[in-house]
Amino acid sequence: MRPSRSLIAAPLAGAASLALATALGAGPLAQPSEVHAPTGPAQEDDPPELPFPGRVDPLDAVREGLQGYWRLTRFIHPANDTDRYDVRGFLSVDEIYLTFIVHAVPLSGSFFTNNATLLQGGVHHWRINTEAVLQTSAVISHTNFGGPMQLEPNYTPREFQIDLVGDALTLTRSDGGILSFERIAATPFPQAAVEIIETARKVGLSGGK
Repeated sequence: MRPSRSLIAAPLAGAASLALATALGAGPLAQPSEVHAPTGPAQEDDPPELPFPGRVDPLDAVREGLQGYWRLTRFIHPANDTDRYDVRGFLSVDEIYLTFIVHAVPLSGSFFTNNATLLQGGVHHWRINTEAVLQTSAVISHTNFGGPMQLEPNYTPREFQIDLVGDALTLTRSDGGILSFERIAATPFPQAAVEIIETARKVGLSGGK
């Protein structure tokens, strides 16, 4: 489990900028006898050396904070009333890839769904832009939220505003979609799964059933 941190990443007013100005002399070259090594302390108006010791990019903390494993706790979809579904999802983020999958099963006795299970999942490249917006690009993904099952083209893009507070994460899209997560710890292979596999091997594995 990562140490708890408190971060709220919102769109920045603008990308941080740094301007360095250095005055260059244009006179004739000095003769060798006139060249002297600099002596004494640097003048106050000398430009600082790069990189700046101890300087931290605030977006690095957001990038690091996103990485890990997350359990979906709330899903608001602009085209589906997800309150009428049992919604479960998982998010995994490493330095390069973001993997997300969600299943929404209609609640028993609901008369306001088409009784179809909704699925969305995929693997995506991801980055944080200079405005602290999460941008993703599909590697392989699919969805039937909002219509028939669709295999999304490569590079299908998405953008999310980020709200990261400790071990709670909320991603918000411009169309009103909201995904909330809580961080979970990586765990070893479950003992319950070991027992199921051992039982299945005794009777013969057949199609994963």
